[in-house]
Amino acid sequence: MVQHVLEESPVMTLPQRIHADPTIGHRFLQLHADAGPIELKYTVRVLRTPLPIDPAAKEMTIADLPDDRLHNLNPTRSCESDHLGLAAQKMFGALPAVTRKTWASLRLSALRR
Repeated sequence: MVQHVLEESPVMTLPQRIHADPTIGHRFLQLHADAGPIELKYTVRVLRTPLPIDPAAKEMTIADLPDDRLHNLNPTRSCESDHLGLAAQKMFGALPAVTRKTWASLRLSALRR
């Protein structure tokens, strides 16, 4: 998934630093707040463009993943991969690889419509 920030409006009066990690495309916002109540507001519009599905892609073990893809296994706000991994293993772990790949391709194609 390629994402582009179209507009954003952080509203805060706290000292802040933003760091963009070019290796994974993530941005990090570091704030410093003294003791006491704070109020943060953040609004963003993002354009998300799915990457094309590669029908020739092979299923592989985690040990065989390229280093630049390992970050995709980390949990995020929108995908708690540690929970998702257990659920996926229960639902699909016993299926042959070709069946898992076919199901995933069909499901992703349906979600993109």
